[in-house]
Amino acid sequence: QRVYVERYGLAATANLFAHRWVFDRIGAFDAAFKSCGDCEWSFRLEAAGIALMYANDARICHPTRSSLGDFVRRRRRITGGFHQLEPLLDSKYPHKNFEVPKTFGHSFNRIRRSLSHPRLTSLRNKLGFAFVEMILYGVNVTETWRLRLGGRPSRS
Repeated sequence: QRVYVERYGLAATANLFAHRWVFDRIGAFDAAFKSCGDCEWSFRLEAAGIALMYANDARICHPTRSSLGDFVRRRRRITGGFHQLEPLLDSKYPHKNFEVPKTFGHSFNRIRRSLSHPRLTSLRNKLGFAFVEMILYGVNVTETWRLRLGGRPSRS
């Protein structure tokens, strides 16, 4: 989360604390977003001159995803959110230099970075992670085309 805050000025809603006055000033999350509404809100926050800060000592408990189906649903939802966010990047937030992750290069870089993660100790775990990431890349491509052909983003 620190990377998202420091590099992109973004906070995931599961890890976001804000005073009420912040919402009063910039508004609530846009309910039209099925996902990535936290990105759009973070961009509005910055546009209002309010900086995000990363709190290293904050601890969040969040349920983990425990099945491939959970990850597939999450990837579909996030792909839909990025589909909704992308037009705003050019029109409202071109200075953000934020690139929607949708290429094989993004997945390849996730695999490359994750192979050195301390929890992926065995070759089997590393190959399993790479295999799942490739499946999720396929989900991303499929969902992107479904949305481009007129489909609507989904929360499920």
